Amino acid sequence: MILGANVAHESTKDGEYDDSFREDESETLSDIDDEDVDLYIHDEEGRKIKKILWEAANREYLEVKKWYLLFFSSSCA
Repeated sequence: MILGANVAHESTKDGEYDDSFREDESETLSDIDDEDVDLYIHDEEGRKIKKILWEAANREYLEVKKWYLLFFSSSCA
């Protein structure tokens, strides 16, 4: 079984996709099992671990962002 949204797209004249055409899209989350939700919702310890892992994996991005913010905040003053 494949999980995920069952969404159809209709191409417009310019080749872009029109997301207003959707098939079998539910307005509720009733089709999601509690077990699936539990995989994404973490307790405080789980959030801390996920934060540490994300920061380690994205260290370069965080460094660039830090320097970008320092540069633009000092040049605007």
